[in-house]
Amino acid sequence: MNRDSYLQIFNYLLEFSKIRSRAVRDIDAAKSIYLEKLWISNFPESELIDCVINKEESSDSDYLIKVFKPSEPTEPQFPDPPEKLKIWIEKESLKNRDDFPILKKEVQINEIGETEKIEDNPEIKGLFNEYVDRKWMDDSIEFWKKYEEYEEKYKEYKQISDIYQKLFSIYNKAQQFAEEYELVVGIGLLNYKKNDDSPLICRHVITIKAEIDFEYTKWDSFFVVRPGLNDSLQIEMDAILDLSDQFNSENLINAENEALQFVKNNYISMDIFNPIQKETLAIISNRFSPEGVFVDSLSKPQEIPKKPSIYYTPALLLRKRNTRSFTALYENIINDIAHNADIDISILNDIIRSDLSGIKEKDEGHKNDGIENSDDRIYFPKKYNDEQIAIVKRARRDNKVLVQGPPGTGKSHTIANLICHLLANGKKVLVTAYTKRALDVLKDKLPNDFKNLTVNLLSG
Repeated sequence: MNRDSYLQIFNYLLEFSKIRSRAVRDIDAAKSIYLEKLWISNFPESELIDCVINKEESSDSDYLIKVFKPSEPTEPQFPDPPEKLKIWIEKESLKNRDDFPILKKEVQINEIGETEKIEDNPEIKGLFNEYVDRKWMDDSIEFWKKYEEYEEKYKEYKQISDIYQKLFSIYNKAQQFAEEYELVVGIGLLNYKKNDDSPLICRHVITIKAEIDFEYTKWDSFFVVRPGLNDSLQIEMDAILDLSDQFNSENLINAENEALQFVKNNYISMDIFNPIQKETLAIISNRFSPEGVFVDSLSKPQEIPKKPSIYYTPALLLRKRNTRSFTALYENIINDIAHNADIDISILNDIIRSDLSGIKEKDEGHKNDGIENSDDRIYFPKKYNDEQIAIVKRARRDNKVLVQGPPGTGKSHTIANLICHLLANGKKVLVTAYTKRALDVLKDKLPNDFKNLTVNLLSG
């Protein structure tokens, strides 16, 4: 009976969705869900960092953040003393700020280990005193002037380098785990703990999806973060939705609706760093709780407030994808299926069909040219196996075919063969993926003659 199969599918999807959609209250504690956090308040003022948030008015830039790779400043070196004194002076003591350099009491003068003592070399003492009076003092003043300048430059370099490395980590993880994680920019940090028995809330109430790219030229490289194409601003109140002893659900709904209407009226749904968004946060703070407070601050508070407080506090967040929007949908579908004995979901029938007899047929020799069978000629330019033949035959019969396999089992290779076969039969093919990287890998697997037949719209 198909209804039982439908229920199995949607019950599985529902349970999976519940696992993935547990509300996160504290992003600092949820390290397995919020994989990376980059607080914009940590950005120093620098020519190497361009952040739209630092502009007084809304920017026309197509990006939110751009960070160039910094160059480490060169640490100044103390000038060498006269050649005759080099082996006699403790090198690090040349940098003494509150005392003179130190003369060694004894030095090794050759490779066989012979030594000389300073007490037997009065001319070295005289040369040392002359060096300190006439040269060392001036060199020391100049060195420490340069060193203080270096320390300032290094401090700025270290700040930007840490941010650049954090973006490097975010970029790599976003590429590697794109199907599991999403990159968002958040504003409006709700930070609050009512009392010792209440949960700590540290979570942004407004987010928008973002994309990060690594770009480089011959001379420099940089990371750029842009808002996701066609992704609008989201109000996220799930962290407090179940705290009925602290928040009225009707107030939360009203706050969300009024904020979204304000965003819509002011055409700022994609412009998350627009100064007007602070008014959106003020609307939420005033409507979701009678004690709600909005604080226009870039930084997180030093102490956790006891009243529901929303801080501007923007951040770039790499987090596990949330499926909470599907949970209610699956519950409704399950309810409809359970109460409808004659339900027929044609879109699933091909997937749940159990009669797979006759799908697998042995091919002879795994040749690389088209092979003849009872249905049609199959055009696979790359090596293939029984499973790939079965996929083609299944696709001829059914509207939908689901092919699963862990990494490294040849799914991209199979897709490349299928694209070529379908194109050879006059079909049009659309390939989608979560990541640009997946499409690049697939494109590289296509034979050169077929690459000219493809149009690549990568990213976004």
